[in-house]
Amino acid sequence: MNSTPGDTSTNIYARVSRDKADVIVDMQTPNSSRMISRRFIRLTFVLILMIGITTVYVTLFQHPPPDQLMEMNKRGAKDFDISVFNDDNADDRTDDDVKDRDKSEDDTNDEDLMEKDDEVASRRGPKRREAKGDKSKLKGSVAWNRFIQDNGHTAIGVVFDRCEKPTEQLGTVIMLPDPEFGGVKSRTFYNFTLYNDLEGGTFHVEVRYNGQDLYDNWWEICEMEEDLEPQNRTFSCPIRKGRQSLIKDKHIPGYLPKGRYQSKAWVNTEQGELLVCGFSDFVL
Repeated sequence: MNSTPGDTSTNIYARVSRDKADVIVDMQTPNSSRMISRRFIRLTFVLILMIGITTVYVTLFQHPPPDQLMEMNKRGAKDFDISVFNDDNADDRTDDDVKDRDKSEDDTNDEDLMEKDDEVASRRGPKRREAKGDKSKLKGSVAWNRFIQDNGHTAIGVVFDRCEKPTEQLGTVIMLPDPEFGGVKSRTFYNFTLYNDLEGGTFHVEVRYNGQDLYDNWWEICEMEEDLEPQNRTFSCPIRKGRQSLIKDKHIPGYLPKGRYQSKAWVNTEQGELLVCGFSDFVL
């Protein structure tokens, strides 16, 4: 059969088209493989990142439940008669004086310290009482220690009349479960006498994490909680002279990493006179 010019051009076009298609297929195949490889690399990277984040969270930020946290802090409770923040309060008392705490408490009278911790009564703290015959102990410490023991509280801090070489314990700080926000919270109790009206002053705080300085700041006491209702503030100015009692709850944020936290907080009057000084020491 004789082919016509039209037939020849058609065959040539068909062959060229097939060749182009083969080239296109040959070019697309490596690109597809590279795309699959890139996707695999991305997915692998994301997976490794997720595993890393999960590991960091579990290692640093996943805290035990409240009851375990409180038990950990109860087992590691410090003798807060000596500052846990620095050695400034470590006066001439010896270790034997500290170890004799329970013995000296047994020698005190049986005066009723406080109502049971079933209602609001436990929030008022103990009545003032001094240890008799034990000059090495801080004034008021026996009563506050008995308050902790009788109510099964977990002590994580203390309030003194001074930051250095205190002479009287004015209050205590405990750890409790926080049903409102979850996790745990601190509750601070203290009682002291103000001999003059207080129109203003400053509140200072220093915090350490695992022994390293973490944070320090100060505020005007009459301005630091302006966003709260007066009844919910730590200080509502002016503060009238007389006997002062405070019960203050503070949520301990769950986003804090695991570790040991130590804090020191104190209040000065406008004239620079120290009113109270508190220390806390706990682990998360």
